[in-house]
Amino acid sequence: MSDLGFGQKVLDLGGVWCIDTAIEDYLHGPSVVNLRGWIAIRDRSVEVGGVFLGGRDGLALNLVRRPDVEAAFSSGSVIAFDDVVPVRALVDASYALTLEADGQIELLELPEIADGPEKAAVFAKLKQDKLRRLRPFLACPRCGAAILDQEDRALFCENCHLLGAVTESGFSLLGPGDVTFPLEPPFSSLPYDPDERALIAGSAGGLVLDDGSGLRYEYFDDVVNLDLSEFPTTDVLGSAAALPFAEATFDGVLSVAVLEHVPDPSRCVREIAKVLKPGGWVFAAVPGLQPYHGYPKHYFNTTRDGLAELFSEQFAIDDITTSPFGLPIHALSWFLDRYLGGLPASAREVFASMTVSELAVDPTLLVGQEFVTTLDAVAVSDLACVNVLRAKRR
Repeated sequence: MSDLGFGQKVLDLGGVWCIDTAIEDYLHGPSVVNLRGWIAIRDRSVEVGGVFLGGRDGLALNLVRRPDVEAAFSSGSVIAFDDVVPVRALVDASYALTLEADGQIELLELPEIADGPEKAAVFAKLKQDKLRRLRPFLACPRCGAAILDQEDRALFCENCHLLGAVTESGFSLLGPGDVTFPLEPPFSSLPYDPDERALIAGSAGGLVLDDGSGLRYEYFDDVVNLDLSEFPTTDVLGSAAALPFAEATFDGVLSVAVLEHVPDPSRCVREIAKVLKPGGWVFAAVPGLQPYHGYPKHYFNTTRDGLAELFSEQFAIDDITTSPFGLPIHALSWFLDRYLGGLPASAREVFASMTVSELAVDPTLLVGQEFVTTLDAVAVSDLACVNVLRAKRR
């Protein structure tokens, strides 16, 4: 049972619950807690209503499947959760989760975060100071006109009447047709690599746009996080295809693992150029060979030639390299892991025992093997060497 989580505790309802990791492991920086865990109730007939942060009227945590726990408690009822919440919300909830089952309420007490209120206050001040600094640079994503303040925390474009808002996280300035994404795992969350950190440090005193930031476990006072999901670290809810900022606002722009997820990457590159100051820098990381991974969709991978073509009209390109986090071994490992995951048990065992030499042959010699013919349809789509479209003109 020890491999199923940290700190298992007995339920009054009959069963056990736990969080997956110690509290210090699921705290990320001063701002964000990733709450992951599960609850197993012995009586399968018990109807679970949900898991909430604080009381029954608190935040309902995102529920997920946990096949490993379900296998260990096959005769009972399992509910699992995986969600991202601000430290402030955890402090306000007195470090308690509420389980509702069969109309009964049970409190699940979490260990406290050291200096939790202080961490929450630091994050809140960082964000408010940044938003005040950013406010004069907001612009309508549709027409580029200045954004005016209205009553009830509304934002308004006098030119085209686009409405936005000041939210709990920051500013919401979505263009026509922009769709926000729910906060559901897997979360798009990447650490800043050394090159990104160096660029941010070199722009101290200016403003850097993290264009399609996802969830950031580090929060900088001079980096503006824009995303279509309202994570606790999101400063501006907006689209990379229609950036809601005035021209020449930023000293630099990060676009990391974003352009493959947009239907029109050329438009997004033009938007980056628009909001950069003359001579401003851009750092763009785009996959060359990666399996399909949708947040929520994955439109393109690109070669170095394709990346150069994408940026050459608006930018003088310094270089195009491969980062240590994007070496061929990463692609190979990801492909193999995904391939194994798409096979039934018998074929998976055969495939996992094969040598590189046995696989590095003319693929037509392998197409009849069980590990090829039994690969599930989703894995075939995710890893396809070639996709074929057939269509008729409208």
